[in-house]
Amino acid sequence: MLTVAFILALVLAFYSYQAGAQQHEHGTKGIPDWYDSDCCNKQDCRPVLDQDVNFGTDELNNPIVIYKDLGHALNYEKARWRRSKDERYHACFRPNVPSMIYTLYCIYLPTSV
Repeated sequence: MLTVAFILALVLAFYSYQAGAQQHEHGTKGIPDWYDSDCCNKQDCRPVLDQDVNFGTDELNNPIVIYKDLGHALNYEKARWRRSKDERYHACFRPNVPSMIYTLYCIYLPTSV
């Protein structure tokens, strides 16, 4: 049986995470202003390093893009791929607290790949 204190702790943890999320202004501090609205709501997308992005296949041999974030491999299927407007990689995702299972939105790829 869940206690009131435990439930309160979960609620506080959730809201403290939301308050500390990486909200950013598009067009400032290196964050582009061209992210698609279905990929980013001011905290879900960020430029990522080239060496953190790889290409592979899933268990059905479909192509995927793999972005490694803090030890997690996030696999983006082809329907989530977008073209980058600055020739850099950008990953759009949100970690869900407290499970830390990621919700994936889009990954932006340079035209050279």
